[in-house]
Amino acid sequence: MDFTDKEIRRLEKRRGRGNRPESSLEKRIREKIPQGLSDKLTDVFTAAFRFLLEKGTSVITKTYDRDAIEAELQVYTHLFEKETTPKNWKRLKSGGNRRRLVDSAITTAEGAIPGILGIGLPDIPLFAAFILRGVYETALTYGFDCNRQEERYFALKLIEGAMVRGKAQQTAITGIKRSSRLIAAGDRDCFDIEAQLRRTSHALSEAMLVAKFIQGIPLVGVVGGAYNLATYRRITAFAQREYQLRYLYKVRK
Repeated sequence: MDFTDKEIRRLEKRRGRGNRPESSLEKRIREKIPQGLSDKLTDVFTAAFRFLLEKGTSVITKTYDRDAIEAELQVYTHLFEKETTPKNWKRLKSGGNRRRLVDSAITTAEGAIPGILGIGLPDIPLFAAFILRGVYETALTYGFDCNRQEERYFALKLIEGAMVRGKAQQTAITGIKRSSRLIAAGDRDCFDIEAQLRRTSHALSEAMLVAKFIQGIPLVGVVGGAYNLATYRRITAFAQREYQLRYLYKVRK
């Protein structure tokens, strides 16, 4: 078994790990949340993502250096295909890891400022843009272009998969695997992006419900705002693993 096969096996084993259950404190806070807030959050996320997917993708992709990412990928892909070693794989991944650190710092500030003011909902469109930017940039790091409709659908599936837990996540991962195979086979007409948009928004609203409720309380809201960073890291780490798998499967052929 060569290094590529070993790395694929390692990444597949890590799928679904590190997704902690809700704590007892979170459960107690959730009991105090007004009915209807989850649906409201889902609606806000849905509207934000829909607008960004329809109108904002070209703007989001201009916020990072596409040419530099593609040039870096070309160089490191050449090295990795020439010699599939852990060292060359680490080189290929290094750019993506570096960019994630920079983006995490920006996301921290984005979430904390509304939290200090005690406004939980108004930051959602901005946060949704940061999420998509992080996933789009991660996709491009491994050679996948989210200007394509099928890749935007896949990005939404990754966000959903990162946010759900337990059996729901295993179901999401199965769907991600299937979508990856269909895209690789050139099937671009079987993806219902509107339905996936709603599922992704619901997964985010359920996962962030407690944080957004806290974020609506002045000063204490800084805690909820910091949760934006944890969520961002959770999504981009999940996305990175899935794009790495797609890249390795592509290189192995």
